[in-house]
Amino acid sequence: MRSRLAVGLFIVLVLSTLVLLVSCESDPVAGRLDLGPAVQIDAYMNAAAELDRFSGSILVARQGEKIFSEGYGYANLEHQIPNTPHTRFRIGSITKQFTAMAILILQERGSLNVQDRVCEYLADCPETWNQITIHHLLTNTSGIPNFQNFPDNERYEMLPTTVEATIERFRNNPLQFTPGERFSYSSSGWVLLGHLIEQVSGVRYEDFLREQIFDPLGMLDSGYDHPKTVLEHRAAGYGKQGTRFVNAVHYEMDTPHAAGAVCSQPEPRPLEDQRQRHHAEHQQRPHHPAAALEICGDVIE
Repeated sequence: MRSRLAVGLFIVLVLSTLVLLVSCESDPVAGRLDLGPAVQIDAYMNAAAELDRFSGSILVARQGEKIFSEGYGYANLEHQIPNTPHTRFRIGSITKQFTAMAILILQERGSLNVQDRVCEYLADCPETWNQITIHHLLTNTSGIPNFQNFPDNERYEMLPTTVEATIERFRNNPLQFTPGERFSYSSSGWVLLGHLIEQVSGVRYEDFLREQIFDPLGMLDSGYDHPKTVLEHRAAGYGKQGTRFVNAVHYEMDTPHAAGAVCSQPEPRPLEDQRQRHHAEHQQRPHHPAAALEICGDVIE
């Protein structure tokens, strides 16, 4: 999502030493070190961090084996808390790969097919969406305009909302092109996929990810990022004004939903530690986002 949301970035890199060395040849911050890959990677990342070209955490693996894991820069500048491999970041649009995985899980179970038209699963589906398939949404070829480009989007991102309210913002907009005609990146399609997952599975999007993906894979440190939840090791977000860092504008994660609301970390903690923390944090998560809307009154129309 927007780079100003956070200087701290979550990056999982799966590289071979050859790819790393090739990239070093053309990059001024890379050193020509005749050392092992871990030392080379650390030297490269330290140089990038010193130039303010990176702040975050990385995990480098090859053929399923971890080569290197480290944090650079600060998770919290005000308290000078450094990033570590266990720092949690909003992973933005990397969320979309988990949304796609959820759709394929439902297809494997026979609950849907990616060639199905989305209107088969949505009530009051706009006539203009009649030819749009789930595959179109997954491949950004639906023609549905990206709500993130709407001029009033920022005020919606700052406030609690529901996935239905977000869909209402673009459901009656004309398509940009005939479905399947071309590619145009659109988070609207991914929010629609999240809603579809909820309709087909009968559970909330975040619960589906936790129960069907994160828990079975032991990824208990990953999940839907609710700003109100007190989350251990969460990185603060920053933007830049000129050369100066500033605190990022507050964004709720209700609007990005299945397009970008997941948080995670490069390297998970021991499973038992994860279980204990996961249980405590889950008790804090709001289960009825509509209740938050009632508190705000009719701010969102």
